Amino acid sequence: MSIASRFKNILQKKDYRVLIENFFSLSVLNIINYLFPLILIPYLTRILGVEKYGLYAFAFAIINYFVMLVNYGFDFSATKQVAIIRDEKDNLNRLFSTVTTVRIILAFISILVLFTIVFLINKLSAEKELIFSGIGIIISAAFIPVWLFQGLENMKLVTLVNFITRLLSTILIFLFVKEQQDYKLALSFQSYGFLAGGILSMILSFAVFKIKFTFPSFKELIYQVKDGWHIFLSTLGMNFYRESNTIILGFLTNFSVVGYYAAAEKLIKVIQSLTAPFVNVLFPYFGRRLNVGENIAKNLKLYKKLGAYYGLLLLIISISVLFFAPWGIKTYLSSAYISSVINIQIMCMVIFFGGLNYYYGIIGLVNMGKEKLFAKAVWISGVFSVCICFLLSGKLLDKGASLAMVLAEFLLFMQILFYSKNVIKKHE
Repeated sequence: MSIASRFKNILQKKDYRVLIENFFSLSVLNIINYLFPLILIPYLTRILGVEKYGLYAFAFAIINYFVMLVNYGFDFSATKQVAIIRDEKDNLNRLFSTVTTVRIILAFISILVLFTIVFLINKLSAEKELIFSGIGIIISAAFIPVWLFQGLENMKLVTLVNFITRLLSTILIFLFVKEQQDYKLALSFQSYGFLAGGILSMILSFAVFKIKFTFPSFKELIYQVKDGWHIFLSTLGMNFYRESNTIILGFLTNFSVVGYYAAAEKLIKVIQSLTAPFVNVLFPYFGRRLNVGENIAKNLKLYKKLGAYYGLLLLIISISVLFFAPWGIKTYLSSAYISSVINIQIMCMVIFFGGLNYYYGIIGLVNMGKEKLFAKAVWISGVFSVCICFLLSGKLLDKGASLAMVLAEFLLFMQILFYSKNVIKKHE
């Protein structure tokens, strides 16, 4: 049978066709996520300078902590529920209403906590206008139901929302951020973009999916909080070493050091995002395949095969980054960020270990009902990362923070690998 005939046969199967459509939608989404930062990073690093860019990155990292609190792991726990009850309209309405309500409550709590810590900590109160300008990002997190679109395997709408969000922010930044003193505006305009995305998301949810909001009971709210708890712990642990390093450097060193580290970390994250469509499409797919009584052994075989190919791809990307980092920094960020080269070379293996941690941890352990094991592994790695970052950053500055991130990802990888082998054997 020819390749064309095989591909035609695959497209005739609804599951595979939806999978391929979502992959291409997520690929476009990922290009958007990757394209706009690729445009903004060199612009902001040049316009703001190393110190102001470091200050901007420091504030953004703080905001991201509260966004993580509002998300509460629902991007995974609620996505899994949607994938299972997608054809049950009443249950879907109740799930949407409950999760959205919980997120609104968490956003309100987050803003109160943010105001409190900013006024209590001198280093934060000195830049309160900058930090408060990011509140819109926290609010928008409550209203952008990526989990709904992803669970229904309709990623075209997410792509549209994300494109408008990023485009609006980018246009405003290019129009109004013209000198170093405009660093506060950069975060403000990103807030405006995310708020627009939140409004559009709600409109699409009600208009396209015919979602009807119903006031949830207290029991339903508590159930969703409990259901997402272990995923929340996992994401909180992940943020210990994915966001904390920037904040730790901000308190222990100066914002120029933060700037060198943050520029390198942003580039690593952009490169990591290139592989995101692969794993994001597979999460709801395996969420159904490993939980609805189908041929588990057959699906696990596919899961392991895809994992091997994905690991090889990640390794090739990591090695490429190691060799091309000096050229990339000089060409892309300018010679002012030459100190960031070593950071990128150290963190290149984050691409490999981080990608596999997501695949085997989220798609594997979480979908097989082992959220507790995953949360445990993440927290061990997160606490280790914070401790080692404090220790290394005092002497090695930004290089110490880079090394701490790699060591944390490696520790998490070894734990997940150990748990995955045992869990897969039981499933088989």
